[in-house]
Amino acid sequence: MVVASESGMDEIDASAPETTVLGPGSPARPWQALPGWAVFVLAGAAWWLVGFLPWIVEGLHVDSSSAWPNFYTVDTPRVALPFGEYQFPALLTSSIIGGVAALAVARLGAATVARPRLLAAGGAIVAMTVALGQTLLTVTPGLASMFEARLLVLALAVAAIASALLGVLVGAAFAGRRGVAWLLAGALLASFTGPWFTDLVHRGPAVDQPWTELVARTYPGISGVVLGLVLGAYGARPARRRLGWLSAVVIAWAIPVGLSLLAYVTYAVTRGPLRQSVITDLAHSLRGELHYWLTPTVRIVGPLVLAVVIGAVLSGMRVSRANDHPS
Repeated sequence: MVVASESGMDEIDASAPETTVLGPGSPARPWQALPGWAVFVLAGAAWWLVGFLPWIVEGLHVDSSSAWPNFYTVDTPRVALPFGEYQFPALLTSSIIGGVAALAVARLGAATVARPRLLAAGGAIVAMTVALGQTLLTVTPGLASMFEARLLVLALAVAAIASALLGVLVGAAFAGRRGVAWLLAGALLASFTGPWFTDLVHRGPAVDQPWTELVARTYPGISGVVLGLVLGAYGARPARRRLGWLSAVVIAWAIPVGLSLLAYVTYAVTRGPLRQSVITDLAHSLRGELHYWLTPTVRIVGPLVLAVVIGAVLSGMRVSRANDHPS
C-alpha cells in the first residue's frame, strides 16, 4: 500500500488496507496449507463452536417457555441454537461472530484451493442448516397447540437463517480485506464483539462473581477498542477515507440501539396474545425507546471516542513509519 506524504499529493488511491490476495498458483505462506475439504469442514465447525460459544458454555438447554410447556423446567432438552422468547439478540450476535470466524478459515486455505471463501461460506451454511434442523426437530414435538407458539418458532427459524446469512456476508467482506466493505464489516464485527463477550461471561459458571458486573458495565469499551484497531488498519488517508470512518462510527453507534430495541420488541410481543391493542401500544412504546436510545450519552459515545482516538494514533504511526522508510 502506498501512503501519502503530508501534502497528500503523491498518494496512489488504495481503497483497502495493505493486503496480498492469493489465488490458485500464488505463493503460499506457511500457515496457508489447508486443502479445500478442510476449509469447508473447519469453517462449519468454527461457525458454531466460536459463534455460539456462549450458548455452549451455558449448557445448550432450550429456554423454558409457554410455547413448549411439556418440557421440564429444570431439565429442558439440549438444542444447538439458542431458542426462546428472549434469544433473538443472541441469535444475531452469535451468527455475526460465527460468520466472521468461519470465513477467517478461508485465509488458511492452500494457494491451490480455488474460491476458499466460497467453500468456507458453504461450510457455515451447512452448519447452520444442521444446527437449525436439530433444534426444530427437538422443539417441535413439545410445541403448544396455539398460534403464538407456532409464530414464535417460525420467527426464531427465520431469524436464525437471516442472521446466519448476514454473518456469512460480513465474514466474507472482512476476510476479503478489500476497501470500504472491509471497513464496514469490521465495524459490524466490533459492534457485536462486546455483546458476544458479555453474553459469554454471563452464561458461564462465573456469572455470580462481582467482576461480571464490571464486564456488563464496560463491554462497550471492548467494542470501542476493536473498532479502533479496525480504523487504524484501514487508515485515514486519503481524506475521503474519513467518510468511511464516519460510516463505521455510525454503525457502531446504531448496533447497540438495534439490539436493545430487538430485545424490547421480543419481550413485548411474547407476553400474551398478539392483539391489535398490543401492536398499537408497542408502536407507541417503541417511539419512546428509540428517542431514549438515540440520545447521546457517555455510555454510547465514550467507546466511539475511544475508537477514533485509537484509530487516529495507529494511522499516524503508519504514516510516520512509511515516511521513515519510503518505498
